[in-house]
Amino acid sequence: MSSKPSTNAVAALEYFDQNGLMVISTAFLLKQGKCCKNSCRNCPYGYFKNDGKPINMHSYPLRVDFCALDRGGDVYHPRYLNYLDRARVLMFEEGGCEAPALFKNGLKWRVKSCSMQFHKELNWQDHGRVLTEITYVGKSEFSCKQWIISTPSKPELANISPEDATFFANTTVELCDLEGKTPAQIPEDFKKVLNQHSS
Repeated sequence: MSSKPSTNAVAALEYFDQNGLMVISTAFLLKQGKCCKNSCRNCPYGYFKNDGKPINMHSYPLRVDFCALDRGGDVYHPRYLNYLDRARVLMFEEGGCEAPALFKNGLKWRVKSCSMQFHKELNWQDHGRVLTEITYVGKSEFSCKQWIISTPSKPELANISPEDATFFANTTVELCDLEGKTPAQIPEDFKKVLNQHSS
């Protein structure tokens, strides 16, 4: 990212970082219509450059069923959040950690914050994937970026690209007691799974 942005970008710059560099907003990047592949901090297209190394994202395949649709034939907006939640649960399960074990100890996950961007709609019988990248792991919470990507009818053979995202979200999830009042420390086995999928 340059410290001297172009004149056209100045109106869309959102804030200055700790080094005094202006950071381009997600809204501006979306208006561009495609990824510039410069690893922009707020990239909504999911360009995954990380010092030349691939990021180990979790991938969860999905297929839109009829009950997910609204009256207009598109996926009902809250359903996207269900897809993201299911992907996070499966990420832990595939790593050998299951939510019931937390529940037995009087703990649960809760979404602390979530910002979302809809790029295009999913329709009935569409195939896709939810890609999850962990961006931060703290004592009692973690943050992640999640993309819902449309794929061909055989998703296992698809050469998917995050630039084709239909939906994008930045989410922070906290581990807490069952009343949702007191944060709890994330167990080491759960942290290990999170670190496996971190940037």
